Amino acid sequence: MKSFFWLSIAGCMIGLFGCNECEDESTKTNAVFVIIDYTDSLNYSWLKKTWRKDVEQISKIFDLNVPQPCTAGSFRVVPIVNVGERPGTVLYHDFLPPDVDPFTIPQDAIDLVTNIPKVIQHHLGDSVSSLRRTCYFEPTCKALVKLANIKKGRRIVILYSDLLENSDLYRTYNRPFSLTEDSLTEIQAKCHCTLPDLTGIEIYVVNHRNEATDHLIRDNNAFWKSVFENRNATVMIGSNLELTK
Repeated sequence: MKSFFWLSIAGCMIGLFGCNECEDESTKTNAVFVIIDYTDSLNYSWLKKTWRKDVEQISKIFDLNVPQPCTAGSFRVVPIVNVGERPGTVLYHDFLPPDVDPFTIPQDAIDLVTNIPKVIQHHLGDSVSSLRRTCYFEPTCKALVKLANIKKGRRIVILYSDLLENSDLYRTYNRPFSLTEDSLTEIQAKCHCTLPDLTGIEIYVVNHRNEATDHLIRDNNAFWKSVFENRNATVMIGSNLELTK
């Protein structure tokens, strides 16, 4: 009888203290990766006009008015530049407690949401002119690999880019469009990055075209849409960001 009594007390204590911790199987991470093409002056100039409206949509993914228990948050900016990789910015908050409510939000979660517009504004602080080289694929591929390693939660990539590459890896400027899945296999081998399975990942491509680039960018967009969808991503392409709810 005494044994049963002490076991009952122990069980109550475990239940009491366990309510402040999340079980591994109940955790998830909402993540938004923003990829900004610094070599595309047309799209970059549009982004400088519209970023505040876009940030409003992005911030709702981490909505603290309706906090999600046992959910972490990750926000990352990935620059596309003309040579190699350029450091971006990463914001993160830890898993919210299971009993979280709008009045008990941890400070790191508040900081993430507060800092998103500051980070975007910081990355749009430079004036950019069209550059002759663009390294699009490698930073995008590496970002997608990182995102695919997050297995649960809402995972979003926003690509502010015409998706055109002009580097030693391959070139799509000023020539007939010729990318295929076979050539993509070679490209992945050259840069030591293979696109992963993208199941559950939403990819939003935001770009603009002029008369000279319209046909090339349309062909390029169609190719990459097919590539991402073949790896099970959901892909939306447009001239404005419209995140699904």
